[in-house]
Amino acid sequence: MILVVSDVFDAHADLVCSQLNKAFFRLNLDIASLQNTSLSFDGEKWEIIFQDSKIKSTEISCIWFRRAFVELNSQEYELQNDIHFRLFKNEWNAILNGLWAYLKKIPALNPLKEAYAGENKFYQIMVAKEVGFQLPKMLVSNKKQQCINFLKQQKSIFKVFNQDFYLKNEKLKGIYTNIISQSDFDDFDARQNPILLQEYVSKSYEVRYTFVENKHFVCKIDSQQSKIANIDWRKYDLAHTPHEAIKPPEEIAMKVNLFSQQMGLKYGAIDFIVMPNNTWIFLEINCFGQWMWIETLSGLNISHAIASWLDSYN
Repeated sequence: MILVVSDVFDAHADLVCSQLNKAFFRLNLDIASLQNTSLSFDGEKWEIIFQDSKIKSTEISCIWFRRAFVELNSQEYELQNDIHFRLFKNEWNAILNGLWAYLKKIPALNPLKEAYAGENKFYQIMVAKEVGFQLPKMLVSNKKQQCINFLKQQKSIFKVFNQDFYLKNEKLKGIYTNIISQSDFDDFDARQNPILLQEYVSKSYEVRYTFVENKHFVCKIDSQQSKIANIDWRKYDLAHTPHEAIKPPEEIAMKVNLFSQQMGLKYGAIDFIVMPNNTWIFLEINCFGQWMWIETLSGLNISHAIASWLDSYN
């Protein structure tokens, strides 16, 4: 039986589950679902029950991790200071950590150890260089003068390693990629955390490159047609940002295969910049990356590839 780990709000999981031909059990890790979920472990085997569905650890043939632990969504953000919720969340996550350790030999999309290692940006950079991807110049530092010297050498952007959200005017906001100047360092000193500066690369267009094992789904994102998303397409101005399926250069496809193999990943969503001279620049990989909007706008059938991968292990 296929174990799908997600939450009740996940439209990606809805779409894939609707295409599965084999039996599956969906473990939703949102609060409301967990409050109605029974889990037991007798020292040898696990059993999970939700409503009329039940699964035993001995029945699991493969796992699809859309998420792996209890996290806050935007509607639950205010609960982070509630001691009862923190106890509930921490205990569930500790137990889930034990369950995933017990199931570590079961085929998974992606294996958790590799997926969480792959989320480390420094590790990504190391492997990307090893397989021959071109990368933008970068600096990580909290030395003010070193940062200013980097900015003097090239036009640069500021990025965060760990995307977090904050409440402003009762709305949840994120920190996105922005061009940065020397004047932005007027109040900066070494007490600040190290920050990531990256060379701004001129773009012809951007690419979201999704792979499901050896199947590649490559989408051109024409972000330069938008005045909102031209620096960071994650600001989402879809009405002015055309998306279309493209065929990647053979050299890039080969490097993606090698990159995924070295990272130990079965699934990934890689972001590239394509320069006006057609040079592909690797930016990062998201091991749990979203893809549904790519499928909707480009027609690339990523959901079918995921469902087929899961069915093949049942």
